[in-house]
Amino acid sequence: MGGVRTDADGQTALSGLFACGEIVWGLHGANRMGGNALMECLVSGRIAGRGAAGRALALPTRAAEAIPPEPPGAVEGARPADLRGLRQRLRDAAWRCAGVVRSGEGMIEGLAEVERIRAAIETAGATAPQERTLREDLRSAAFVLQAVLTAGLGRHESRGAFIRTDCPAQDDANWLKNSRLVWDPSRQRCNLEHLPVSAE
Repeated sequence: MGGVRTDADGQTALSGLFACGEIVWGLHGANRMGGNALMECLVSGRIAGRGAAGRALALPTRAAEAIPPEPPGAVEGARPADLRGLRQRLRDAAWRCAGVVRSGEGMIEGLAEVERIRAAIETAGATAPQERTLREDLRSAAFVLQAVLTAGLGRHESRGAFIRTDCPAQDDANWLKNSRLVWDPSRQRCNLEHLPVSAE
C-alpha cells in the first residue's frame, strides 16, 4: 500500500535498490484503487527497470563476475527437477495461502510448502541458460512468498486489503505499528520484528 520513497528513476534511498508497484510511496492513500494495479506495475516497473539497467551499465564489470558460479547442489548431474512444475506449485501456494483473504492455518501451510519447493529448487539440475534463469527466478519467488507469509502470520488483525479470517477486526490498540523482516542466513528464513509508529 505504499511507503517506500523513490526518485523519478525508481531509485530508493538505499543505493542500488530500485522499487516499483504498490510498494512505492505516494501512489495510494490508505488503500489501493481497484483495477489499476496491473497498469501501475507496468508503468513503474518499466521506469525502475530502466533506472536499474542504467545504473548497472555504468558500473565497472569484470569478466570473472559476469556469469555467477553454480551454487552447491545445483550442478550438472544433480537430481532432475520439473522447474515449470515447481513454478506452478509456487503460484498455487501463493494464490491459496497468501491471497487477499488469508488465515493463520493457511499461511502456516503455505510456509511448509515453500520450504518443500525451495529444497527441490536447490537440488535441481539446470545446465541450459534458460533453465538457470528459471531456477533463479524460482529462488526469488520462493523468497518473496516466504517473506509475505511470515509477515502475514505476524499480524493478528485485518486492515485495508489484508484480511485474516481468524482475526477479522482492525486492532489499532495492538497493531498500529510497522513491521520489519530481517533475513537470517543461518536459518534461511525471515525473522519478523514490530516497530512502534513514531509520534513525529
